[in-house]
Amino acid sequence: MDTDGYLRELYRIIDRMRHNLVLSRLPNLSPKVMIALLFIEENFASGVHLSDAARHVGMHPDSLSRKIHRELEGHDLYLTVPDYFNLLKAVKAREAITSDPLLLCKEVADLVGASPRELQRIFRIHFGSTLSEYREHQLQP
Repeated sequence: MDTDGYLRELYRIIDRMRHNLVLSRLPNLSPKVMIALLFIEENFASGVHLSDAARHVGMHPDSLSRKIHRELEGHDLYLTVPDYFNLLKAVKAREAITSDPLLLCKEVADLVGASPRELQRIFRIHFGSTLSEYREHQLQP
């Protein structure tokens, strides 16, 4: 496949998946960063690592990490890749608990690929409450 065909295919995949994404929606990201972020966003719950995303886009993990960090800084986002994995877990946990308030914390943790204790810590950092507190607040009329 020629370079133009490759890029067209990549953008087609990205456009098809945009509704499930978080940071990969940002404008002006390079194709490799956008695809790496898409890969992370789609697979983070299955225990994917930065090295897997780097292999997916044909880069060294350190180079990809620096490139992601540099491009996110251009959007005034100062996240490391591990911080981004944690943010994804917190956001997906919030979505799960909002769509099904009867889920147990352990079930939510399993959905996002974290231990219950890790998820509680991450959730508190990003949303200022535990999953249980968040659920109680959401269920109040």
